[in-house]
Amino acid sequence: MLGAEIDEAAQAIKALKAEKGADHADTKAAVAKMQALRGQRPKKEDKPKAEKASVQTASSYYDQRLAMVHELGSETGAYPHKFLVKFTLPAFRQTFAAECTKEGDFVMDKSVSVAGRIMSKRAASSKLQFITIQGDGGTLQVMSTLDAYGAAEEFAKIHARIKRGDVIGIVGYPGRSNTGELTILAAEIKLLSTCFHMLPDDHLGIKNVEQRFRQRYLDLIVNRKNAETFRARSKIINYIRHFFDSKDFTEVETPVLNMIPGGAAARPFVTHHNELNQRMYLRIAPELYLKKLVVGGLDRVYELGRQFRNEGIDLTHNPEFTSAEAYWAYQDHEDLMRMTEELLSGLAIHIHGTHTAKYAPKAVDGTPLPEQTFDFKPPFKRLYIIP
Repeated sequence: MLGAEIDEAAQAIKALKAEKGADHADTKAAVAKMQALRGQRPKKEDKPKAEKASVQTASSYYDQRLAMVHELGSETGAYPHKFLVKFTLPAFRQTFAAECTKEGDFVMDKSVSVAGRIMSKRAASSKLQFITIQGDGGTLQVMSTLDAYGAAEEFAKIHARIKRGDVIGIVGYPGRSNTGELTILAAEIKLLSTCFHMLPDDHLGIKNVEQRFRQRYLDLIVNRKNAETFRARSKIINYIRHFFDSKDFTEVETPVLNMIPGGAAARPFVTHHNELNQRMYLRIAPELYLKKLVVGGLDRVYELGRQFRNEGIDLTHNPEFTSAEAYWAYQDHEDLMRMTEELLSGLAIHIHGTHTAKYAPKAVDGTPLPEQTFDFKPPFKRLYIIP
């Protein structure tokens, strides 16, 4: 009944517009009448988008994934013993970027295998799937077609099982997609490890600073650039070790458990040695043991190791940290200053390719602070601290 009245009002408005125009009072009155009629319609309950998105809760997702792993365990095993990886993802790009140049063409006589974690998965059709995997600091597109896969049942089964976050192995052929993206055309996809939890959004990442540091593994999966910090640290440690080795220094390891904490003014961590029934301390510095080695005849000695200080925590202080400490007999402070200058300037070149290094610190809440630029170009400025 109400619908018929609305249709009649619409016809009346159409006639009035044609006869008197849209701005006439009668036309406007008819429009107001139709709006009033539409307002009498029963309103549908609008479900918020967040509510629709949360139909599958984290708990139900976990339960579904767990059930699938149990099912695979009874079939072929949820966690394969081994998967032969012939190329890391960066090595795949380096090897085939120049060899595969033609769009839509794949080298079908060269079978390769790669592995990585699924970061995105999209279906172009029931017979064509695109997957992006990441691993070893790189990413790669996987194109899976029914024609290349062969068995239709296995094709449907594997794509029903694998989800974002899973680790998979791919055997296939290198080439490029129709859009020119370097791709591996999958002939076989194997689920290697199931991800039981939904990953955070790939574009937004993890914004909560505390969660980033408490769940560092999740931070590295989602915020891929943060892994560069770990790689840079590894390069720094290797460079420092090579620097001292090239100057005929001997690397040593001194005790971490000390009976007397010395070598610095800091509060130590206290522990107990059960066998000796004795209180001991985690070292706050390796200085005393290194000096004893110099006395013993090791004229050039250094140690890269962990120190422990039971004190405050902030952006630049941690209760446990790595230090590099070196001693060089028959030299004075001027020699050690020159050596330090050489070490730091060479390290900057090794890491950044230039003497300048930029540092963008963040506050405790994650707010970016003003970017700082450090220049390690020698000679360094000398400050006299002893009158």
